[in-house]
Amino acid sequence: MKIAKILGITLSLIMIAGCGHESDSETYRSSDIYLNHYKSECSSFELALCVQSRVDDSDDWSFFYDHIEGFEYEWGYTYKLSVKIEDVDNPPEDSSSLKYTLLEIKEKIKEPTTSLFDVSVSRSAGLLVNESENIYKIYNDKEIECLNSDCETIDSLIAQDMAILFEFKHQADIEDPLELTQIKCSASRESFRESCL
Repeated sequence: MKIAKILGITLSLIMIAGCGHESDSETYRSSDIYLNHYKSECSSFELALCVQSRVDDSDDWSFFYDHIEGFEYEWGYTYKLSVKIEDVDNPPEDSSSLKYTLLEIKEKIKEPTTSLFDVSVSRSAGLLVNESENIYKIYNDKEIECLNSDCETIDSLIAQDMAILFEFKHQADIEDPLELTQIKCSASRESFRESCL
């Protein structure tokens, strides 16, 4: 009789545990996402630099506005991540209805220093700050390095609060500032999109 009770209780606990597991699997899904090796200017609630993502290697890049819990992005690497995606019940206003959590970094590939890429700054005053000689910081996110003549041009454009389209490349040490290869275009904030992008 005692054995039958123990077996019955054990069976009940296994069934309860199994049911709980099924409900967990219904509340989230997993997906692979790719992240680009540099951030681009985006506008959600304010101008910022955002990571670019895609779910398939052949898709176009689009902005990824959410945070991935357990993951720290580094400029200069292209990533393939496996993430857990959960629905957020009653998210705060202006917050995402999805929660992303890192499951695995499947690939982390260093971008060659020969790759050129564009980053725009739609408002240079306050978003492009001189840190030290020949070093500036974009959006309080990533440092850039320029030659003296380009630095003088940047200072002039900041003084006029012009929007600027830069071309950069990564340096051999990813921790180093981005290397400015050229100032591709500048214009007033009002005409920047039409003139430069």
